[in-house]
Amino acid sequence: MTTRRRNLDLLVAWLDAGRRADRRAMLALLAPKAAWQGIRPEWRAPTPEAVVAMWLDRAAAVDDAEGFVATADPRGATLQLCAAAVAELDGRLRHGVHIRFAIADDRITGMSDHVTARDAAPLVAAEAPRGIPEARLEDGAPTGEGWFVVNLADARWVAGRFGAYTVLEGTTRWPQVGVNVGVLGPGQAACYYHREADQEDFLVLKGEPLLLVEGNERQLAPWDFVHCPAWTEHVFVGAGDRTCTILAIGARGDRGVVYPVAGVALDHDAGVERETTLPRQAYAGIAPDEPVRFDPGWLPG
Repeated sequence: MTTRRRNLDLLVAWLDAGRRADRRAMLALLAPKAAWQGIRPEWRAPTPEAVVAMWLDRAAAVDDAEGFVATADPRGATLQLCAAAVAELDGRLRHGVHIRFAIADDRITGMSDHVTARDAAPLVAAEAPRGIPEARLEDGAPTGEGWFVVNLADARWVAGRFGAYTVLEGTTRWPQVGVNVGVLGPGQAACYYHREADQEDFLVLKGEPLLLVEGNERQLAPWDFVHCPAWTEHVFVGAGDRTCTILAIGARGDRGVVYPVAGVALDHDAGVERETTLPRQAYAGIAPDEPVRFDPGWLPG
């Protein structure tokens, strides 16, 4: 068993003992000098007994947890916890708290609270991957993982009901961030009006598209930047008498999407007539996109 796996198992054992409020089992998992430093200097448990007491007190107060994520590395483990009660403790924790468990010799030697995962478990350079290979391009798209350079004129493009857009990922879906460049004709929607759990950002490269956002219409111009935090209802529609080109960047948490019924979207044929949270239902009956040749007029200048 690897050290990483042992550390994760130790964290799971701690959570299980805490769930049962088994103080003896919790103390057995702590090193003799274990302490816990909270997000504020005055929030400190200096002894194993105090650590157990503070954990159980916190657990009793946090009854609205939205979920948690547990990760481990060779030096310990980190628990990310999101809950409104945690945010109320300190405004810096509005996106959750990262509790770091330092581990040595199969015992928890210390705990500390952090705002970000990076602060909780700083990267060790020697453990970070290096030597990323260059991906091979085929028909303007990568055939596997790796770094690459492609000019948009040579990239793979497809087109359909919702305009033309690049397929920069090829056969490999990028796990963290999605990027594409879309082109809309006059009156053409980029997709159906929606809101999702992940952040999206957009930059208008050419044309004057119409942004439908939170029930409103906003006319845009080249180099306008649009930021959509999670759950912002939005969609773009081509406007004017020429094409619009938009760079789109979005997070890839895949934590859910809602396609609401909205008059502002239906007025532009850019929304669903029945609310759904399933893309396959929202886009049922839409013909698949087809490969299309790049048009130099799509890009500025």
